[in-house]
Amino acid sequence: MFKTILFRNPHPAGPLWFRKLASVYLILCGLPIFLPYFDARYLPSPEWVSSVRIFDILVVILMTCAAGFFVFQECRKATSEVSRVNAVWGGIGITIPFWIFGILLNWGPVTHGGPMLVSGLIGQEVELPFDVRFWDTGRDRSRCPNSVTVKDLPLIQGKICNLPPEFLTTLQRYDTIIVSGQGTQAGLFVSSARRAVQEPDSL
Repeated sequence: MFKTILFRNPHPAGPLWFRKLASVYLILCGLPIFLPYFDARYLPSPEWVSSVRIFDILVVILMTCAAGFFVFQECRKATSEVSRVNAVWGGIGITIPFWIFGILLNWGPVTHGGPMLVSGLIGQEVELPFDVRFWDTGRDRSRCPNSVTVKDLPLIQGKICNLPPEFLTTLQRYDTIIVSGQGTQAGLFVSSARRAVQEPDSL
């Protein structure tokens, strides 16, 4: 009975439950793509990303192995070379997005998608520190004018947009800024930013 449930609805990319799981995975990973169109920016905590990234890598590896196993089963049952080729390409097609989102872009559901969803649903007002990598007072191609790019995050996800130009001109590289917004200690939706108070040097 377990085998019947596991392999119900044969498909080159795996049974129905696996394809549903893959769809949820890709939806969580793809959330950052649509946020700028709603004038929203999610900024993950560098400490969170560095500490849990290994789990996203493991998820990608496990899902790739599962897809490969299902493709192998499909190839064994195939009655023609065309069916085998279609099974292989089906498996490749469903695993490539796992590697793009989870490894290449670092938009995995553990580091990014899951915490983002939690921040949007039950997040509270929090403040997190970030170090400045560089800033730009112009408009760039990512619809992010007057931006600060923070340190220890990929460029594509480590930006704070629409900041006052007069604030940006006070910043220097590696300055610490305090970012406020709705979220958790894993990350937040940015609402404002200010420069951290510098401790006076001891005499």
